[in-house]
Amino acid sequence: AILKGESITIFGDYDVDGITGTAILYKGLKKKGAFVDYYIPARHDEGYGLNVIAIEKLAKKGTKLIITVDNGIACFDEVKMALNLGIDVIIFDHHETQGILPPAHAVVDPKRPDSNYPFKELSGAGVAFKFLQAFLNEEDLVKYLDVVAIGTIADLVPLQDENRIIVKLGLEVLKKTENIGLKALLDIAGCTSEKIDAEKISYLIAPRLNAAGRMADAAIAVELLITEDKERAEVLAKELNNHNKARQAIESKIFKEAEDNITKVGIDKQNVIVVDGCDWHEGVIGIVASKITQNYCKPAVVISKEGEFSKGSCRSIPGFNIFQA
Repeated sequence: AILKGESITIFGDYDVDGITGTAILYKGLKKKGAFVDYYIPARHDEGYGLNVIAIEKLAKKGTKLIITVDNGIACFDEVKMALNLGIDVIIFDHHETQGILPPAHAVVDPKRPDSNYPFKELSGAGVAFKFLQAFLNEEDLVKYLDVVAIGTIADLVPLQDENRIIVKLGLEVLKKTENIGLKALLDIAGCTSEKIDAEKISYLIAPRLNAAGRMADAAIAVELLITEDKERAEVLAKELNNHNKARQAIESKIFKEAEDNITKVGIDKQNVIVVDGCDWHEGVIGIVASKITQNYCKPAVVISKEGEFSKGSCRSIPGFNIFQA
């Protein structure tokens, strides 16, 4: 695709792992001379992963190769549709497979049943980084490790083996980062790069990057991580900070309403807590579910009723697989 000058679109995810993976892959392919852009689906309109709306848009725009990051392993019909429209597909993912693989040109996932890769728990950004390591074969790829470490920490993959090394080295790079967007984000979060650690990434940096996908458009977070313009970086960092403040206010309101419901009903005899409310912001209900689970040590399901349809988000406790249940 690069040799032919074809249009390549990186199809990311709207969480921090997808955002960071998209950013490093964009930079790496640009360095190789690729004609590349990126697309992050809108959480509210398109939902997670490769979808029909996006594929139609990209086909009209002239995309000839889609590379998914942090999604795609379960997108069978979508991959077929892209192929029928003359778009090649490569999948970079780290989620569990469904036994068979989508009919993409390549499926890169350490959890493939036939994978011999020695470490299965890479984040989506980690998979993108390992590809760049193989594809570019350049030692200066270490400068991307600050961004990869943020995606790895934010995605809550086990900090063992290769992930531990990525985070350790990434934190060292982050302390001297050359990434203009990260510098602006650290500054607005009131955190100096010299004092950055995994906890500060979890509580100060990741929520601000995540806020874009929850409240608005995650593409602005990708732009922050790839921009070379200091003034633009400052504008984007402020925008993310404002989205994060709005997210916190909405989250507090929903959590209070959920708590009121729990108090009224009582949970002594309940093994799982289920709460619902009208038009609760779907970008925030997952965080509320996490808080309820932490507070009551029980699995939680938080449901937002929106007209004809309801959407829910679940969180669980160790020892209870809510996905299987």
